[in-house]
Amino acid sequence: MKKILFVVICGLLVLTTVNVQAKENMTESIGTTSATIKGNNYVIDNESKTITVTSNANIEVSGNAEDYKLVVDNNAKDVKITLNNYTGITGGWADTIGLKENSEAEIILVGQNTLQVGNEASAIRVPEGTTLTISGEGTLSAKISNGNSAASSAVIGSAYNYPFGDIIINSGTIYTSYTGGGQITGIGSGYWYFDVECKGTITLNGGVVHTDVIGNPAGKTNIFLKGSNKAVVYANQINADQSEFNGIIFDGEGKNGTVIGNVELVQDIEIPTDGKLEMPKDSTLTVKPNVTIINNGQIINNRKIVNKGLIQNNNKIENNGEITSATEINNVDGNEIKPIIYVITVNVGKGGSIDKEKVTTINYGEEYTTTITPNKGYKIKSITVNDVDYTSKVIDNKLTLSNIESNLTINIEFEKKQSIADNPETSDNLFLYLSTIIISLIGIAGTTIYLIKNKGERL
Repeated sequence: MKKILFVVICGLLVLTTVNVQAKENMTESIGTTSATIKGNNYVIDNESKTITVTSNANIEVSGNAEDYKLVVDNNAKDVKITLNNYTGITGGWADTIGLKENSEAEIILVGQNTLQVGNEASAIRVPEGTTLTISGEGTLSAKISNGNSAASSAVIGSAYNYPFGDIIINSGTIYTSYTGGGQITGIGSGYWYFDVECKGTITLNGGVVHTDVIGNPAGKTNIFLKGSNKAVVYANQINADQSEFNGIIFDGEGKNGTVIGNVELVQDIEIPTDGKLEMPKDSTLTVKPNVTIINNGQIINNRKIVNKGLIQNNNKIENNGEITSATEINNVDGNEIKPIIYVITVNVGKGGSIDKEKVTTINYGEEYTTTITPNKGYKIKSITVNDVDYTSKVIDNKLTLSNIESNLTINIEFEKKQSIADNPETSDNLFLYLSTIIISLIGIAGTTIYLIKNKGERL
């Protein structure tokens, strides 16, 4: 009886610590929480409240996972984690999402997501040698409540002032916030008195980022801020090398902003009454279609603005450089605003012509139409517009291009017609040839009959 009881107790102990393996493409609960998970290549440990993902994992988590941690395992590659209206809250010294040694992961944002941690932890830990990519069109609010601790970790990045890995933000809206003791952190590294080399790379290719600090809060600058040209950043402090960054940086309150490098604005922005957006002499700003700038303060342009969207000027624009615009902009001081003009170049091959000049200009958003006329005995072989095939879009020998938004190069090639039906000259020549043959045959037949008849008479 004692042996049986012992076996039963051991069995119960095993059941309480067993790992839950991933069920491919099936949605399951995360422990006893209201959160759910689906996907592959993950394990849930309900005793330690840890979800571990491995290489090639593709998971989606939703709901409130309370104090569960999400860990990307050592050496895990090609990991995709979708946060879909997800909440993860952990206590002190426990990161909500953590990348382990030599791992790489992409976090895809859907809806509204919240990650919150306590003392000396990170909402997303990105140690040296790892790569974190954030994408998607959702929102992430990442928070640290550091209590009375004097040491601090980055909200997204490394523990303390240790080196961090590659942090890449391609899209989405990111908010970081910090309360409690120690120095306020944001994206990059944290703070403590360790004598270590603080380094890492932050690449902001797009999206909107609101944070207190980019880089290191103590001002260590062996950190690089990079970015292509679509990010808008709101930060109180940037301690990083910005020489390879293209984007717009506002102060934390969103009042004063600077366009850095060559920037494409793909999301709406608003400049407050006491705010200012400045374009230095080495910068350009392109406002993309369907994007609006609401200017209640000042815009100072010292280089170039190309407006394909809408600039709603409620206060003052000082144009010391060049502004070209597809829409009207009121109350501009300085240089005159010009329309956006594009050049259309048409290369016409041998065997035909067009009814337009081969080089012409057109305003942004207008339509271009040309009639293509093949020479006698020729037909259209191919038509490309900026190396894209448009042959099938020619109707009744007319090419129409609507809503022009760039310079265009059109290449038109012709070829000789091959079939009799397609080539009147070939048809005419063949008719003459056949007629000659028929007449010759008639003549031969007549001569033969005549000879036979005369021979018969002589016999």
